[in-house]
Amino acid sequence: KSVMNTSGTSAPSLFLKSNFEYLRGNYRKAVKLLNSSNIAEHPGFMKTGECVRCMFWNNLGCIHFAMGKHNLGLFYFKKALGNMPQCYPSSVTYARTMMLFNLGSAYCLRSEYDKARKCLHQAASMIHPKEIPPEAILLAVYLELQNGNTQLALQIIKRNQLLPSIRMVSDVRKKPLFLGTHQPMQPIQMPSFNTVQ
Repeated sequence: KSVMNTSGTSAPSLFLKSNFEYLRGNYRKAVKLLNSSNIAEHPGFMKTGECVRCMFWNNLGCIHFAMGKHNLGLFYFKKALGNMPQCYPSSVTYARTMMLFNLGSAYCLRSEYDKARKCLHQAASMIHPKEIPPEAILLAVYLELQNGNTQLALQIIKRNQLLPSIRMVSDVRKKPLFLGTHQPMQPIQMPSFNTVQ
């Protein structure tokens, strides 16, 4: 609450305020705050290690996707990747990876599964396998199922340890029991966009 009351007009301050509004579901206000930031005044990637233009376009993509404007969101994700310097140090590679995951999710929602798969593979090749977000793994499983590759989908699940732990009970039938409380499986909510700030 104190962040929202500050009168900062710097790009990082406005990005933070915009992110709060995005999380609250106030998408129009989030867009207005982002648009009020003067990204041209930012010192640039070489001085700060941040690509504010990339963050700006990526965040606009996330907001527009949440508003149901998928074509516009896809446009902004592409623009974010287009503004990204190709010589990012390894500490900022994660930002590019998240943008690729976002773009892959966007393609998936438009039923462009080959493009989505290409984005996911490119993003996954840039980071350590243990750093791949669970949402991206589930998206990869979904894409393989859409393509009819049930065996590959199962391999992805096993490789990333998405199956629950199983222990055997010593009764006559030897039925597997899942550890913890048994709850019905919930549908996957897509997409789960990540804002890069």
